[in-house]
Amino acid sequence: MNSYPFSKRLMIITYSTSLVVMMGYALWLYKMGSYQSLWVPAFVTLVLLARISHEGIKRSG
Repeated sequence: MNSYPFSKRLMIITYSTSLVVMMGYALWLYKMGSYQSLWVPAFVTLVLLARISHEGIKRSG
C-alpha cells in the first residue's frame, strides 16, 4: 500500500517538472556568475534526480 494517496505517475511528473525548473535556475545562476548561490539549486537538482530514479526503481521492481 502507498504511504501517500497520489499515483506514482503523478509524482514522477511532479518531480520531473521540479527538476527542470531547478536545473533552469541553476543554469541561470551559473550564467549570471553568481557562483556562491549555485550550491543550493545544484544540491536540490541532485536530490530530485535521486528521487526520480528511486521512483523508477520502485515502479519496475
